[in-house]
Amino acid sequence: MSPTAIRLSQKITVTPQYKYYLRRIPDFAMWATGIACFFGWPHVMVDVSNKMVGAPGNRGFFY
Repeated sequence: MSPTAIRLSQKITVTPQYKYYLRRIPDFAMWATGIACFFGWPHVMVDVSNKMVGAPGNRGFFY
């Protein structure tokens, strides 16, 4: 039997598209966490330093 006939005689399994999207969630979560940390740490640093020196309502560099 030819390879084409063997392939055509086998049952075709259809993989739902959502299974591919579910597989990508950890990758997206890691990228989003990295971007949030990269852009968020200066705001956290300013807020913590303002709390330490007791500056009420002062946003520091981001005023």
